[in-house]
Amino acid sequence: MPVFPLAKKVDSYKTVAPCKFDAPRSDGTRKHAGCDLGIGAGSSVYAIAGGTVIEATNTGFLVKEGKYNIGVVSIKHDVTIKIGDTEYTSFVVRYGEVDTVKVALNATVSEGDQIAAVAKQADEGTQLHLELYLGEQGITSSSKFKADKKPYMRAFTPSDPASFLDSLNVK
Repeated sequence: MPVFPLAKKVDSYKTVAPCKFDAPRSDGTRKHAGCDLGIGAGSSVYAIAGGTVIEATNTGFLVKEGKYNIGVVSIKHDVTIKIGDTEYTSFVVRYGEVDTVKVALNATVSEGDQIAAVAKQADEGTQLHLELYLGEQGITSSSKFKADKKPYMRAFTPSDPASFLDSLNVK
């Protein structure tokens, strides 16, 4: 059974408006492609399930000139999950706004492995940004997630991770 990506359960992803999936971003020109799990900088981030690392970097995910340049880890999880009435045999999670990345591209991880730590952001609080991509969307280690595709500005279609996160327990 997949596990919650932090050592403690938080609910900011459903109780704080800007943290929610689909929340307006960039003066309403795009939507939030994930959700934010508010927690302190340096908090450990864990793999929700076993899988293969398809993206791992300490920089380049979120850049604010002169303030921060923080990373992301993306993992393709090949386990079956059920969301609503639909079963998915694979899914990708992007764990963003992280640093101290502890995994490498193409590495195999197990459920509950520490993969990174939550990064410090100078002016916007600290949180784990989490994006969920369900099913086979052709995502590989050479995929580029950012794109000019509205409304999320992503090359693939993200799903609201709230109900999935609600179903998970801490490890």
